[in-house]
Amino acid sequence: MMRALGPGSVSSLLKIALDVAYWTIWLALAVVVGVFIFSFFIPLDQFDISLDGVDGPINAPLTRSMVAFALGFVAIYAGVMIFIVSRMRLVFRTLAAGEPFDNDNVRRLRDIAFALAGVVAMQLIFDPLLALIYPQVAVKLDLSDLIVPVFSVMTVFVLSEVVREGVRLRHEQDLTI
Repeated sequence: MMRALGPGSVSSLLKIALDVAYWTIWLALAVVVGVFIFSFFIPLDQFDISLDGVDGPINAPLTRSMVAFALGFVAIYAGVMIFIVSRMRLVFRTLAAGEPFDNDNVRRLRDIAFALAGVVAMQLIFDPLLALIYPQVAVKLDLSDLIVPVFSVMTVFVLSEVVREGVRLRHEQDLTI
């Protein structure tokens, strides 16, 4: 059975997976930027996009503002994912070293929680902003889709407090003679 912490542990394997994910997201962001630049050189008036309308699906012309909006959202989302994964890589680096109760991990976990909250906010504002470009788009705010993301954010915040308590207890133990 593999250990959870230290060199050669599950944490080390997860750190490698996070390294791969980190560079994959950077590559995806580069592709998005490339597609955005390429979109200026192709005529878009021959393309339509299918959107959810108030009375059912609608076909709307694909415009440069729509391309910019969608790719901008994807780029911001990828940037937030890079931020989250970079913080997770640092957390897992300490876990792989066998030092889970690092004071920096408290800050990193909080950063991750705030970034996850930002992702949830982005998901909430995507449709209303899309409706500004295409007024015939139906804006659907289904709060039931927020249950898992909100609990994930709260879980990471709680986890940061657990690590904070572990740091405090470890510090007290180090002071004990």
